[in-house]
Amino acid sequence: MLCTSRAALDRAIAKEGALSIVVLLRLSPAMPLVLASALLAFTQVSLGPYTAGTVVGLLPFSAVYCYAGAAGAELELA
Repeated sequence: MLCTSRAALDRAIAKEGALSIVVLLRLSPAMPLVLASALLAFTQVSLGPYTAGTVVGLLPFSAVYCYAGAAGAELELA
């Protein structure tokens, strides 16, 4: 199973580029971050696209969490 997933991921990276695949994996709520990181570790993705894709892919979730925390801090507890 892992061998076929890795082969499919390698083909997608070769076709679409490492940065876009890393960003899409980070944006996907269906794939846990730990599993995506482990799967990417077995591919030929270099450190630059991996780091940039991770930062770009995690920014939307971080923004939502920051907004939720700020909005929750403004609530008055009765």
